[in-house]
Amino acid sequence: MRYKPWGEVRYSWTNDTLNANPAYALTKYTFTGQYSHMDDPSTPTSEGFGLMHYGARMYDPALGRFTSADTIVPGGVQGYDRYAYVNNSPVNYVDPSGHEPGNHCDRGYCDASGKKPMTYATQQLGLYGITVDPKLGDKERDAIVAAAITVGNKFASERGLGESASQAFTTVFSGGININYGITNALYGCQVATFTGGGCTSSSTQINFWSMAGSSSNDMRRMTGNVIHEFGHALNYQYGENPVKDMPWYLVENRDKILEPNSRAPIANACDECEYYQYNREANSPSETYGDMFVAWVYGTWNSSPDYALDVSVAQDWMNKWTP
Repeated sequence: MRYKPWGEVRYSWTNDTLNANPAYALTKYTFTGQYSHMDDPSTPTSEGFGLMHYGARMYDPALGRFTSADTIVPGGVQGYDRYAYVNNSPVNYVDPSGHEPGNHCDRGYCDASGKKPMTYATQQLGLYGITVDPKLGDKERDAIVAAAITVGNKFASERGLGESASQAFTTVFSGGININYGITNALYGCQVATFTGGGCTSSSTQINFWSMAGSSSNDMRRMTGNVIHEFGHALNYQYGENPVKDMPWYLVENRDKILEPNSRAPIANACDECEYYQYNREANSPSETYGDMFVAWVYGTWNSSPDYALDVSVAQDWMNKWTP
């Protein structure tokens, strides 16, 4: 999500853009990290009442003003306007308490240079314990954030411990995750320099990408699905590779029945979910089957055909053994 200077949403991915239901759950901590009671732009429904919670006071991004007067009068000329947000200078200041505007760097919202405010993606990556190679662009970083939020929400839901998405994610991936471009920091087979696209995961903490979307460089759905697929590989390593060792060959041989709803339909683009699955359908690989089954588990996009209901049920039961 992108914001205007005063906190109004400038750009967001919607269901129509991502063609999912929804593609991923947006965090409720939005502009400058404050809890939002705004409507979620990724859904057509109205859930909020248009304000953000800044501790002591509520803030209206449409007006660029707090909804109540500050009980503390800050210094400076702007301090006499007790409804003013961050001294009327949102590019330079933040005010997480609702009482005291401060520099982004003073508040710990600066990037590594100590000079520039953190982007939303950078804040979220830190929250989820993910380090991203600067060679990966903004779209790739946004896809990684979207994938982390989606997976974190699924983990939190399944674990049922009242955790936030980031808490569940960092608990499962307790060692953090490092994502590099190319072969930098790659381990084992991922060090092969002949890779030209896709991703490769070599441990529970190391993922490498050469590209995230193939020929569809602007397809956020595809990019997010690719990252989730690699998170599945990381989870396999987190479990000591036991999921892949334990996988029945039946699941590998019948992956098309399990993972591809409507994929044999005679019309083009009949299977939106198929684009979530990353690997060659003909390849007999327990590892890649687990990665794609993890995508299906996260999104709930199993084969919906009643003809394969038993196959899907077997796959789901097995998958529940090897997911949080």
